[in-house]
Amino acid sequence: MMTKPPSVPQPAWLFYITVSDLEAALARAQAKGAKLLNGPMEVPGGQRIVQMMDPQGGAFAMVTSPKT
Repeated sequence: MMTKPPSVPQPAWLFYITVSDLEAALARAQAKGAKLLNGPMEVPGGQRIVQMMDPQGGAFAMVTSPKT
C-alpha cells in the first residue's frame, strides 16, 4: 500500500503478472500494442518490474523473481 500522489485522480489497483523473462515478455506485450509506462527497473528485494498500459487502456505490471 502507498499514499496516492496528488497527480493521480483516484486510487486504483495494479495487477502484477510474474514472468520468467522480463525483456521477452515486454517485447511481446509491445508487439501486441501495449505501451510502456515505467521501467524496466529493479525494486527492493531484487525483483525487476515494468508497468504498462494495454491497447484498451488497462494498466498492468510484469515482475520477475530476484536473481539468485
